[in-house]
Amino acid sequence: DNGGGIGFVFGDPVTDWQHIDFQNHRIDLRVSGGAPADNFLGDMRCVPAEAAADLVNHLAHRGEVLEAGHFISTGAASVPQPFGGGDVVHADFGVLGTIELRF
Repeated sequence: DNGGGIGFVFGDPVTDWQHIDFQNHRIDLRVSGGAPADNFLGDMRCVPAEAAADLVNHLAHRGEVLEAGHFISTGAASVPQPFGGGDVVHADFGVLGTIELRF
């Protein structure tokens, strides 16, 4: 996420997401083929639609609005992993797709 990692990778939009249980959706995140990172699951992970509604309500209370084109990050889905030059980070999000980054 952009909170501690100070970066975010955007992917293609997902149109058929309503059936996904985001609180229990596992992610296989590995750095350079190492052990998978622990996932935040259940109550440790927010429901994205609820987080978005909370944000919109909070902004409205302050007289601000969320506009078309704004992006919301609802936080990390796994324990953040250290990586450095030469590392390859691979994340498999199951039905949502995969991503691989080389540093």
